[in-house]
Amino acid sequence: HVDKAQRASAVRWTVLASPLELEPDWVGTTPSFELTPRDNGGCEVHFRHHGLTPHLECFSNCRAGWIQYLASLHDYVESGQGRPAGRM
Repeated sequence: HVDKAQRASAVRWTVLASPLELEPDWVGTTPSFELTPRDNGGCEVHFRHHGLTPHLECFSNCRAGWIQYLASLHDYVESGQGRPAGRM
């Protein structure tokens, strides 16, 4: 469920269901991205996955996945070439 969507500045959603058997812990969590303009013309991306905490069974795998996806997003923005899941 999309909780907030502001074009070019923020998106936040609440996970209502997970089709992946490995990620049932995501249900009820809230991923969010916020973009803040920088003086040099770029922007800063702030990411948070509210509710994804170390006590959840999926925490280590989910954290590693977000690290991969955010690094891929950075590469895509910088070079036009991201790194699909599973390719480092």
